[in-house]
Amino acid sequence: MSAGGEQALHRAQGAYDLRRFDEAVVQSGLATAMLPDRPEAFLILAKSLSALGRHDEALEASGAAIAVDAEFARCHVVRADCLLAAGKHQDALKPSREAQRLQPQWAGGFIAEAFCHLNQGNAAQGLIPLKAALALEPRNAVVLYYMGSAHLRLGSDAAAEDYLRQSLELDPSDPDTLNDLGVVLQRQGRKEDAALAFKSAILIDPTRDLAKNNLHGLLDGMGMGGAGVAAFVALICMQGGKLKFVWLAWVGARAAMRPETLPVVLAVVTVLALIGFAIFRVRRTRAQHTLEELDPSLRTLFDKLTEDKAAGRL
Repeated sequence: MSAGGEQALHRAQGAYDLRRFDEAVVQSGLATAMLPDRPEAFLILAKSLSALGRHDEALEASGAAIAVDAEFARCHVVRADCLLAAGKHQDALKPSREAQRLQPQWAGGFIAEAFCHLNQGNAAQGLIPLKAALALEPRNAVVLYYMGSAHLRLGSDAAAEDYLRQSLELDPSDPDTLNDLGVVLQRQGRKEDAALAFKSAILIDPTRDLAKNNLHGLLDGMGMGGAGVAAFVALICMQGGKLKFVWLAWVGARAAMRPETLPVVLAVVTVLALIGFAIFRVRRTRAQHTLEELDPSLRTLFDKLTEDKAAGRL
């Protein structure tokens, strides 16, 4: 056993987990050279290449992993994932079912088959392997996510929300689950909750264009007078209120330099400042009430994610 190879393998896995795929390719490439009999090195290489869009190389690496150990079910699941990423949805069914044959008590093969069906737009067919996976691993966040995603596509909003929330209980930092939950809540007319879910997804992964587009579309459709917009621009409103006071003070100071206008200016500025302050307080109170009415679990999750982001844990 090569100590250097093991070190490269651990580094590759760490880089992959951190989504540093270029580094994962380099480290897993070193690991495959030093540990040619370890399928794990080829699997990390295949997944990293696939994430970078280098699909032909990813398929070659996944094939090499199977050549090393054709009885290792995970090799076939990664092969299926690489085929799916390359757009070869029908071809991905074979390795996913081979993984089920090799390890029927593991949910991975069933998840891979379900993903094939979902990518082909057949959510009803995808539920069949998903139910088998759920029976094997009822506390698997990935299975619960795909169950929610399948029901979302079938228009079963209540079931979709239930599965997605169960998934978030197990893995609260998955942006795909949060985005899909946002879609479900939006379809139910719960726009403020939906916006909070989209914002949480973006907070976790700012590169998620789908969640960004969903949030922007939602806010655009809500209009400036909506309670949801008030909630999400609450801080802006507060800052705007302060800026109004600063502006009024500046105008008053300039006018007060002229003695003949001083009494009038002071009276006008005082009245306008009081009106502005009253409007500012009303806006802030309404925004706070709206925030308090949001889905409590989503509010807690969003606050926790914000803390984790600030502390560098995300």
